[in-house]
Parts: sequence; C-alpha cells; structure tokens
Amino acid sequence: LGGSRPAKEKPFEEDCRYEFIRRCYMEDGTRLDEAMRFFFVDCGFRLPKEANPIDRILETFARVYFDLNQESFEDQDAVYLLANALLMVNTSLHNPNIRKADRMTVTGFWDLVRDIKTKYSEVVVKEMYESIANREIKIDLPSDDSNASKNVQKELLPSVPLNNTPNSVRSSLNARVAKCHLLGLILSCFVLLEAWTRAYQCLNRPGRIF
Repeated sequence: LGGSRPAKEKPFEEDCRYEFIRRCYMEDGTRLDEAMRFFFVDCGFRLPKEANPIDRILETFARVYFDLNQESFEDQDAVYLLANALLMVNTSLHNPNIRKADRMTVTGFWDLVRDIKTKYSEVVVKEMYESIANREIKIDLPSDDSNASKNVQKELLPSVPLNNTPNSVRSSLNARVAKCHLLGLILSCFVLLEAWTRAYQCLNRPGRIF
C-alpha cells in the first residue's frame, strides 16, 4: 500500500493507494480520530516496515479525508498535521515505556494543535483526545520481525518525551515537519545538480553537432 517511490514519481501507485483508502468506509463528516481508528484497525491492511511507505500512506489518507471534509480543514496538510498529533497522543497515553509524568495532557494537546488550520473547536479537539485516552488506536504492526515492529512504532508514533510543557510538544511536531521539508529540498538540489552536470557534459562532448 505504501508503494515504492514518492507519489509524484509513481502517480499510478498513488492512484491505487488513493482508491483503496477512498473505498474504505469513510462517510463525509466523520470526525478525524474516528476515521483514523477505522482506517488503521478495520481496513484490512498491515503497515509496511519502512518509514517512507508509512508516510506516503498517511499523506494519501490526509488527501482522501480532506476531499471528503473540506469544510473542516483549510488543506490536506492541516489534516496530515492533526493526524500526526493524534498518533503522538495515542503513543503518549498508551505506550508503557513512557512515564506517566511525561504523558501528554489534554491541555498540552490543545496547545500543540491550536494553530493547525482546522475549524474544529477546542471542545471537539479535546473530545478527540479523550476518545483516544479511553480507547487506544491499536495499529496492526508487522509481526514477523520484532525489531521491524519497533522501528515502525518509532517512525510512525514518535515516542519522544512528552511532558506538560506545550513548547516541547510543539517543537517535536514542528521538527518532524521541518525534517520532511529539508529532505525534500536536499533531494531537489541533487536532482538539479545532476541535470546541470549532464547538460555540461553534453555541451562539452567532443564532436558535438549544433
């Protein structure tokens, strides 16, 4: 489901991924945490082991959800950010390796997501927190390799220390987003440099004809 390359490089894979997720039962107006719970638990697929395919699945999920709920979000990036924040809550509250004192509070969660461009009110956002607190989103992780399963948890559900200080929580999410943008910029620079190199070699090739 995660495909082999980014969506822009493999549009057919993205189309297949989109149609699969779209055909999952996801009614218009379904609250994001409820849609995520059904998608990860009941849609009949298992997450891959690698981080990049997982991220592609999340991005396509955000695209599908936004197409069905444009009245609740400004764009699909806002869906993606709030979905990541909800996964952070899921891990923070239900990962036994996180100390109780470090778990994200409902106030900390609201401070984390309050600037995301969504029309969800503070009351609704806190209801999503309480829903996850009361019932974990149990994601189907790879079972054939315990180390791979741990790697998936690490990449998909960041288990960074989440204390009650809103700035530390906000920085965790912002750092992840900034990392994605930085990697994309570096990749673009390498592609551009390779194109320039090939053009230079072509222009300086002996016996060229104009």
